[in-house]
Amino acid sequence: PAGLTIPPRKESAGILLLHPHIKPQASPNKRWPFEKWRVLSSLLLQEGFRVGQLVFGSIPRLPGVAHLYSPTWRDAAGLIAGCKGIVCQEGFCHHAAAAFGTKAVVLYGHYISPRVTGYPGQSNIVFEHPDSDFLGCGYKLRCDKCQRFWDTLDPATVADQALATLD
Repeated sequence: PAGLTIPPRKESAGILLLHPHIKPQASPNKRWPFEKWRVLSSLLLQEGFRVGQLVFGSIPRLPGVAHLYSPTWRDAAGLIAGCKGIVCQEGFCHHAAAAFGTKAVVLYGHYISPRVTGYPGQSNIVFEHPDSDFLGCGYKLRCDKCQRFWDTLDPATVADQALATLD
């Protein structure tokens, strides 16, 4: 709607948000395993970041981080608008980060290319395909290449990207 505004929420100020959740109907090829998110959060905490997670409903919670309740897209958008930065998979959160000018590290994998849904200024972690015109597999069913990418993506690589993007 015209004139819709979403003010930044103060409770996320100075926090690096992590969003390991993808909507249930999304392709499994967009999902980095939760255990890797757990390792990532631990690495970022060791680096001295204030780390938070967008939470709602019964989604799994990362231990040791601030859980910021976001039951609606509007709540999540306000938290993203107010935070230091976000690490997320391609989807709503990376779009919201772009809309608010929030720094983002976006995990794309092999499912879709940032040339399709990416934004200038975001730091993307993506499957390097030998065909430079590759735009992603787009498979709604399990893709072996996607799963291999997620299985081999080291949380330390994502942490390093976050450090480079947010410092």
